[in-house]
Amino acid sequence: SFGGGDGQVDIGITGRQVAFQADWRILVLSNSRSVHRFKVDGSPDPTFNGSGSVVFYDFSHVVSGISVTPSGKVSVVGYRSTVVQGPYLYKIARLLQNGTPDTTFDGDGFLDLDIQGGSSAAHSIAYDSIGRMVIGGITSTNSQTYQDPLLSAVRLVGPPPLNVRFFGKVVRPDGRAVSGAFVILKDGSNVVATARSNPFGFFNFYNIPTGKTYEVSANSKMATFREHNVLVDDAIDNFMFVSQNPWS
Repeated sequence: SFGGGDGQVDIGITGRQVAFQADWRILVLSNSRSVHRFKVDGSPDPTFNGSGSVVFYDFSHVVSGISVTPSGKVSVVGYRSTVVQGPYLYKIARLLQNGTPDTTFDGDGFLDLDIQGGSSAAHSIAYDSIGRMVIGGITSTNSQTYQDPLLSAVRLVGPPPLNVRFFGKVVRPDGRAVSGAFVILKDGSNVVATARSNPFGFFNFYNIPTGKTYEVSANSKMATFREHNVLVDDAIDNFMFVSQNPWS
């Protein structure tokens, strides 16, 4: 079903890194300072910024790393300079699931970081178990980023905790709904919430505290499912459980 049946899609760009959302939509970071989102069949997703693509004009050269949270927020990192040939700064951008800037992140969705007064370039990004953003890169005391560089890293303070919804769907490998599956959300050994999937496969949890990584599992007499460790950083609307075994 991907790429019209042959499992391949020519997207017309040079890809740098790939990330997957909780509903298996595909994000591709390109070498041209842009990120592109595709549906599970490989076609461009127009619900992402209206065109399926976002271009980061404020970054210098390339955008180097991408990460996506289960809530669908997309974060990218790279570097920028206000003058030719540096010095450079860590540059971070965070987008909402629809591809627009997340204005809860530093007011406009973009953040510049000067690392120890040197010239720096961010190359990778990830989130820890309580939702703090961790950025890795290189830093030099010279104006040129790559002269005598040292490894550098920054961890940002996470947002204040909230109580949010956690919605998802339980499906077969062919996408058809699995009804009556028992879904459990646990914090360590403590059961936080339980739900059963409805006839359309959907399940709902409410008032789930953010800033934690939970264990989520689904159980059904007709199928087996892999357990997931899921960071709840904000409301989650499209989490997908896909059964591991084929259906007759």
